[in-house]
Amino acid sequence: MTDSTTFNLYTLIASGAEGVAFSSDQSLIYAAKGGDIQVFDVATHALVETWHVGKDLGSVSVAPDGSFLLVTEQQSNGTSKVYRVDTATGAAVSAGDDGSPFLDAQIVDAHTAILTGGGHGTHQVYIAGVP
Repeated sequence: MTDSTTFNLYTLIASGAEGVAFSSDQSLIYAAKGGDIQVFDVATHALVETWHVGKDLGSVSVAPDGSFLLVTEQQSNGTSKVYRVDTATGAAVSAGDDGSPFLDAQIVDAHTAILTGGGHGTHQVYIAGVP
């Protein structure tokens, strides 16, 4: 039996995207590329906004209510920063930098996130308060 399902593929970013996430209402896609968050409209595939956040962004996670993103950034010294980005304005503030090399951030609720990372051959899971 063969599957005749066809997918329509649209290239939003030709190369360089690190982390991507849908908005909570699934109308937007947030993509981390370099130091920017690029915001795409799902229906039109158009780039609607670009927010400069840092230098080397990684994972992107959207709050359940859609009001903010958590974005990781790799630092040249092997550590990471985590930014909280307001989805209404694109304003970014540092949400933490404890010297850990965070690889991924997932928002659980308005006050809690799970961060993964580690160093020296170990990977750890952290529970963090969201500012």
